[in-house]
Amino acid sequence: MDVYTSAAWVRRLSNNPVFTKSGSSVTSWVPADMLPALFEKHDCLLSIGELPGKQLSSKIFGYMASGKPIVHIYHTDDDANLPYLAKYPLALTIKDDESKLPENASRLCRFLLWARGKKLDFDVVSETMSECTPEAVCLELVM
Repeated sequence: MDVYTSAAWVRRLSNNPVFTKSGSSVTSWVPADMLPALFEKHDCLLSIGELPGKQLSSKIFGYMASGKPIVHIYHTDDDANLPYLAKYPLALTIKDDESKLPENASRLCRFLLWARGKKLDFDVVSETMSECTPEAVCLELVM
């Protein structure tokens, strides 16, 4: 499985022998003009919520626009990304909770098997997330 995330602490996993044995790889930082090709290459996109839970991830709408499956790991129940991801059909949200590690690992495995090879057309994403399209945001700013 190829995973893309911009979270620095996750990228450090690539040096971990256990992670390497899992057959997963995490892509390092790339310039913005390479992101569309990178999104296309990867099976799933990984989003890590901000620790305070109040900040919307800078990459979440780009991830959704790609139409790829998204796994979002959040730390607090008031994570600002959760309402948007609840509408996105190819999203899995997992709370960072040590006591639920076996359950979360099982959910992740089932999701990855189910989502493999799935991708949403941009029309479906923009219809589902109509309030997040550039047109809707511009109208909000103008009004």
